[in-house]
Amino acid sequence: MDKAQSLYERLPKNGGQPILGGILISGVLGQGGKGVVLKGLHMRLSIPVAVKFISIEPDSDVQMILNEARLAASINHLNVVRVYDVNKEG
Repeated sequence: MDKAQSLYERLPKNGGQPILGGILISGVLGQGGKGVVLKGLHMRLSIPVAVKFISIEPDSDVQMILNEARLAASINHLNVVRVYDVNKEG
C-alpha cells in the first residue's frame, strides 16, 4: 500500500490527525489501479465515511466522473454506496 500510505501521509494535519474537507481521516482502507480509499469520519454529520481518490490522466474526461458521482448520489438503496460529496483536486 505504498501509494495509499504516501497519499495518507501528505494530507493536511489538524492536531496530528489528517483532515480533508470536513472529513477526519483515520486510515487507509485499500487501493486499486486507479485510486485509493481512505477511512474517515464526516465531522458535521458524525458518520463513518470512505473517501475515494481517483487518479486520472490530465486529458481524461473529468465531466464523466462528475456525472457518475451525481448519478450515484441520486440513488438511495441499501446495496449502493451513498455519495455525499465530490471534489476535484490538483
